[in-house]
Amino acid sequence: MLVEQVFGRVRPGCRGKADSQMNVPFLERPAKHAALKPAERAARVTAVLGPTNTGKTHLAIERMLYHSSGVIGLPLRLLAREVYNRVVEKVGAEAVALITGEEKIKPKHPRYWISTVEAMPRDLDVAFVAIDEVQLGADLDRGHVFTDRLLNRRGRDETLLLGAETARPLIERLLPGVQIITRPRLSQLTFAGERKLSRLPRRSAIVAFSAEEVYAIAEVLRRTRGGAAVVLGALSPRTRNSQAAVSQTLAAFGVSALPHDMGSTGFAAVDINGGAASCAVTMNGPFGSANTATGTGVVLAVLGLTL
Repeated sequence: MLVEQVFGRVRPGCRGKADSQMNVPFLERPAKHAALKPAERAARVTAVLGPTNTGKTHLAIERMLYHSSGVIGLPLRLLAREVYNRVVEKVGAEAVALITGEEKIKPKHPRYWISTVEAMPRDLDVAFVAIDEVQLGADLDRGHVFTDRLLNRRGRDETLLLGAETARPLIERLLPGVQIITRPRLSQLTFAGERKLSRLPRRSAIVAFSAEEVYAIAEVLRRTRGGAAVVLGALSPRTRNSQAAVSQTLAAFGVSALPHDMGSTGFAAVDINGGAASCAVTMNGPFGSANTATGTGVVLAVLGLTL
């Protein structure tokens, strides 16, 4: 089997295994698109390869909007949401659908569909199809999904395969005769050396490998730089989207950091029987002012009111 020869393995035990973006088995779902014959696979297909920051995703959006309808399959839920927002800005919310394993925004008559690769609708007949990060076809866990889309999902008029240069040998063997375009990086990528968190330039992205590390780093940045957006895969879509929006909004207004002291206030109420309640609030600070009575967990109030 050609796919076995290219990837050097077949993912063991994949039948019935839950899809990483959808909570239903991938191989047991009925396929709604017919498998393409090998001679048909490269027809009207262009592979756009290059490193990060080469404008591949932007190109896919522009090409899709050139057509009357289209689908873009992306590797990450947050990226799918970002691309969805960009397309909505251009054509309006009524024309765009978002489909991921966690979110589904589907207007009555969408012309453009943004989704994760696993959640790409299979019963659509659209003019344009783009599949991002096709080099993930070699991934042990998700590769079977990307390989299926690479081999069988096509637009009527145009199909774009986006990915790293490392995907070239795979694409050339799976799609003989496919047109391949290489794009250069739009900016220079250099190693900046080791830096302290307090000296990082604004809009830096920090990657950690545990939730504990993420929150610890975010707290250091909040104290020293004024704040940071936190994005975890386990967060709800609404929380992830709001965290991303915080960073984008600050950048749009040219704000490099929030004030170290974001201000706080509070109040307390006591009834005639001695029952009391207190509340402390801040301007966008986590968990109020975080000032508690030692050893009690009681939040201290700034201002007391007796009823």
